[in-house]
Amino acid sequence: MAISSLCSRLLVAAGAVLLSVASWFSWRRRPPGPPGLGGIVPERQALLAHEDRPKEESASTSRPSAAPVEGSYEAPAASSAPVSAEDVVMAAAEPGPSRAPAAPVPPKPSPAESSEPAASGQGPAGKKRPAEPRPEDEEAIKARFNEELGPVPPRFAVRKEPAATVAAPREGASGGMVSLQELLDEQFGPPKFAVPKKPDQAGTGAEAGAGSGSGSKILTLVVTHGPEAGKRFVADNTSTEYVLGRLPDCAFQILDQEISGRHAAIRWHAGQGRWMLHDVGSLNGTSLGGAAIGKDYKVPGPEHPLLDGSLVDLGSATRLRAELGGAAPLPDEASLSPGRAGGWADSPPAPQPASPIGPPEEVDVPALGLRLAVHNRLGFDHKRMGQGCEDVPYWELPYAPYDGAGVLCVFDGHHGSKGAGQAREHLPAVLRTKLLLRDGRSAPQLAPPPPKPQPRRGEGEDGAGEEGEESGYAPSDDDDEEDRAAKAAANAARKKAKAEAAAKAAEAEARAAAEAAVAHAAAGDTGRQPPPPQGPPLPPLLEGRPDGAQQTLLKDVFLTTDTYMSMEEGCTATVVLLEARRGGEGGWLLQTANVGDSSAVLINFTKGTHARLSDDHRISSSAAERQRLAERGHTVRTRLYGLNISRMLGDRFLKDEDIGFLAEPFVSGVAEVGPEDSALLVVASDGLWDAVPEERAGKMLLQEAARSPPTARSAADLLLRQALAGHSKDDITVAVLELGPHLLPKGGSR
Repeated sequence: MAISSLCSRLLVAAGAVLLSVASWFSWRRRPPGPPGLGGIVPERQALLAHEDRPKEESASTSRPSAAPVEGSYEAPAASSAPVSAEDVVMAAAEPGPSRAPAAPVPPKPSPAESSEPAASGQGPAGKKRPAEPRPEDEEAIKARFNEELGPVPPRFAVRKEPAATVAAPREGASGGMVSLQELLDEQFGPPKFAVPKKPDQAGTGAEAGAGSGSGSKILTLVVTHGPEAGKRFVADNTSTEYVLGRLPDCAFQILDQEISGRHAAIRWHAGQGRWMLHDVGSLNGTSLGGAAIGKDYKVPGPEHPLLDGSLVDLGSATRLRAELGGAAPLPDEASLSPGRAGGWADSPPAPQPASPIGPPEEVDVPALGLRLAVHNRLGFDHKRMGQGCEDVPYWELPYAPYDGAGVLCVFDGHHGSKGAGQAREHLPAVLRTKLLLRDGRSAPQLAPPPPKPQPRRGEGEDGAGEEGEESGYAPSDDDDEEDRAAKAAANAARKKAKAEAAAKAAEAEARAAAEAAVAHAAAGDTGRQPPPPQGPPLPPLLEGRPDGAQQTLLKDVFLTTDTYMSMEEGCTATVVLLEARRGGEGGWLLQTANVGDSSAVLINFTKGTHARLSDDHRISSSAAERQRLAERGHTVRTRLYGLNISRMLGDRFLKDEDIGFLAEPFVSGVAEVGPEDSALLVVASDGLWDAVPEERAGKMLLQEAARSPPTARSAADLLLRQALAGHSKDDITVAVLELGPHLLPKGGSR
């Protein structure tokens, strides 16, 4: 339409220019008119001159003119007849120093007045003055134009459309005259969306009965769970399909990483009188009433009606509740529930999950005045590839045999979960052994670490030649090409067999070492609850310990654990030692040690502060680690040998190369929480901290405490939702430890 309009405008402008040029050339070639008509427009002047030329003699005899007056020009007598704009012409003044103003031309005289002399028959110096012009009608002007210029068709004539022919009425499907709806369906097909009728135009009889009370035309969707919890959407246009998804062009936009760009759609079904929901081919699926209603990825699913109070799950984090209002309740729909085959059957509603993000694992320890809530969630990328979670949380509350103590750990593996599993198995046992030995007690003996595998020889080393010579397959100069090729193939086969045998031997040795460790741990009640040591009660775990001694102890624990780790895989490790103070002082003491990027943050609601108890060993964010690697000849900014951290447990094949990777941890000082303080300790993997940095998490929890002090569970739920809202695709582990006097036994002390 825009291009057509522009072309029309250009044609009109071009035509106007051509018409102006033609008019100018016509005027230039036109002969000048008689004297005394200089003030008349050229077209009118030409017409008047043409009229006067053939009637010059008759005008002089039939209309005698009055005696001329020297130096003046008398205007004709004024007429009482009305003068129109078309009858007015400007007459030229006499030649001289001044020009007389133009006078209006009187109307055409009647036959009775035609014999009267004209007011101005003669001009000065005896020259004949032209007769006064008479008003001309439109037909006369057109005739004169055609005579002067020739008949010219209009340049911009508007083409008239031919008169529309009215078709004879024909019969419709019902036998009478065809209806407008039938004509529309014949021309354009059936309507895509049913147009609702107004109440006063509703059908009668059975049709009206089916439409009345079948459902509300106003649907409200309330987000009850997920990153957009509290958001509301209203669907009130029954001719529109509402799309739910993450993209901005969706009618209902929900910012959740597990929701597809276009996830599901809702529309009004006029025939059933209900709002219908269907999955449009989302990746993580749509559930209605706890039953999946979608099909495969990018394959739209069938439609299902939405009832008042229906629960819709988009992915695994977002849940919506449908609310219908403004109409009679749906008849006999409380018992309808989605069937497994995609239809609807009279059956009890399916059980609803408690929460889309799943409940955390909770542990209450009143003796220590604390409560723990842990979320361990598989990341989106690992879920899509069918892999397991690489995060492994671990806790011992209390941490026997130390009274009033506890341990909380988070391990985040890379390149698999093997490294995190090994750290969970060995680090708590090594820690317990080191603590008991420090305090002069007998400790369970640790299993020997697995031996290092022997390095494989390269093909160009001397051993390969010696092996070939001993086996009689060393090529010589006297051999031809075929013999050399056969000997080379035989050598390659022998090397491959030997390498496979060495690998199997190493695997069997490692398996035997692991079985020995498991048996040794089982002898000590799996290492979690060893028998109480002989002798006097153990001293406190943290209170009264020198900082230097604690740092040396924890570094030894990490380095010893690293000898039990895998050669090919590794993990981060964050360990928190907790102790509840004894006696009348009360309160809690905490100390952390970590390698990698799994952080620990302490938020004290009573004091309104938050502090980080760990260090970040990511190469991109730690200037100290980049400087340390630069001293070893590695100028890097983000990664070294594919790893974004420079300190970890495991990955021993990289550490044996002595290129800068370490298992030595950062050890914090001892943090204190007062006996009357309420606080939270958050220990989490980078799946949380990459989306919600430590500073932001601390401020957010303090803001929540200003409204209502968060519990361990509410804080863990909040942080997990924020991580999902921040599009975290990694595995997420969030462990929240709640400390406070309100968790202690009533009327008692530790």
